[in-house]
Amino acid sequence: MAFTGHLPDTYEASVLAVDTTSGEQREVAPEWASELAWSPDGARLAWIGWDDVTGGGTARVAGLDDEVSDLPGGGDVRGLAWAGDGTLALLRRPAAGGLPEQDCAVSDARRAVRFDVVLRSPDGAERVLTTTAPTARNLTWSPDARTLLWTEGGPDVCTGVDSQMFLADVGSGAVRRVSGESQRAGGPQFTPDSRTVVLSKSDGLGADLVLVDVASATSRRLLTPGVVEQRHALSPDGTRVAVERWVEGDRRSRIVLLDLQARVVRDVAPAFGLTDVIAWAPDGSFLAVAGAVVTPSCEDPWCDVAGADPAVWRVGLDGEVSVLSEDSSLGTDELVFAPWWPAGPALERRERVVDGQRLGRVD
Repeated sequence: MAFTGHLPDTYEASVLAVDTTSGEQREVAPEWASELAWSPDGARLAWIGWDDVTGGGTARVAGLDDEVSDLPGGGDVRGLAWAGDGTLALLRRPAAGGLPEQDCAVSDARRAVRFDVVLRSPDGAERVLTTTAPTARNLTWSPDARTLLWTEGGPDVCTGVDSQMFLADVGSGAVRRVSGESQRAGGPQFTPDSRTVVLSKSDGLGADLVLVDVASATSRRLLTPGVVEQRHALSPDGTRVAVERWVEGDRRSRIVLLDLQARVVRDVAPAFGLTDVIAWAPDGSFLAVAGAVVTPSCEDPWCDVAGADPAVWRVGLDGEVSVLSEDSSLGTDELVFAPWWPAGPALERRERVVDGQRLGRVD
């Protein structure tokens, strides 16, 4: 499982990978990164690193030997996602003319330069599917690799427009805007059949799950008045959603499992003082949770925080908790599992006998 954290000896930002079985941890690259994504075979890890001089994004990839290289194509990269068929999608725009001024008090036409949605096949060939606004984020593939999703927040990072969600047909290039309750929603995750996207949304009405129907490009909100549901993670089989859930009047939130109608199907464990992100192991056997144990400044539950110790925990569905890493950072927003599957069942080995002759083992 990969995440960005800080090494204890230097406290420098690093891309880290931890074996969730043995607890062994290694540094993949000494930099802060976002958009972490494993290749479908789990042999490579890609991410976006940042140029401290220009402030632009650079797509990088590391193999199992942790040798890091920049992806060809250059430019300013702000989105990255790997499809199940090995196609890498990028949000990329030219950086030859310099990157835009980020100070919104300064007028700069370069902030309106759109991103290309670039599809890079396993053999290195590239094609541009379409273009997006410079505010595009949340690039996400459907499991069947036929649909690509992203959000846009207006034509300029300084406009402050509510984000909209878009679905692109990878074959035809046709793009549809999702209607309904998907505005300002985040964390898109497709169900295994590629028909539904699960989001979470927080506004004046509360914090709830939102479901997007891919076929119709419509969305609906699962309102739960008096209950906050956030940090969602869809189970690998697409039937349950792990969330941090807080009920009005309770002193502490909890990690629970919901069905796709936002009904509680299992209460797993108390949430940690701060919960940043939840991820589900590929075999569905446990959750990984990044957050922090906090020290309050007084005994009242609503007091300010005096201190916080960040960590990544392994949380079993039976509520058993153990530490995976103490090198995460406050605000860690990505825990990305490499694809893996449990070992297959042991097969009985027998001898094949024909006409009284032993012909060897049969598996």
